[in-house]
Amino acid sequence: MKDELTRLPDGRFITHNGEILPTVAESRRLFNKRQRLFLSSEFTLVDGFFDAIMLAFERSRVDEWGHWVSDLYVNPRNGYAHAWVKKPISRNLGLHVIAYTVFKESITGGNHIDHVCRYKLCWFPEHLDQKTPGANTRAGRDARRHRTQPPLSL
Repeated sequence: MKDELTRLPDGRFITHNGEILPTVAESRRLFNKRQRLFLSSEFTLVDGFFDAIMLAFERSRVDEWGHWVSDLYVNPRNGYAHAWVKKPISRNLGLHVIAYTVFKESITGGNHIDHVCRYKLCWFPEHLDQKTPGANTRAGRDARRHRTQPPLSL
């Protein structure tokens, strides 16, 4: 969550395990640049993912911590933002999974997508990393262990 990040003097953030995240300005710049790419149709994606990302860009904002936060449907059971993807198969996917697949690479071997920022509503690709299920669980457990204050609520 937001409380697990420490702001560095240069404006970037560092996680409890030492990963340095982009500044808020860099995050906003990348959000605007990628949004323009989609609006200009210079990006070609698998049908369905394109629609999901377009909707996410339309209904998202960059918060004061540099997270790309969407107001799409939030699953009450797990707290993640979701989008309905019609193709290649019709299913409900986490927005962070779609963003990672679109902007970084395909998810391989049953891996999970970890939010290095620990904020479930964030879909900024620079805040996402592919990990094995065990490594993802350990990362979350370690983050909770190092938490110095309770998570901030929305």
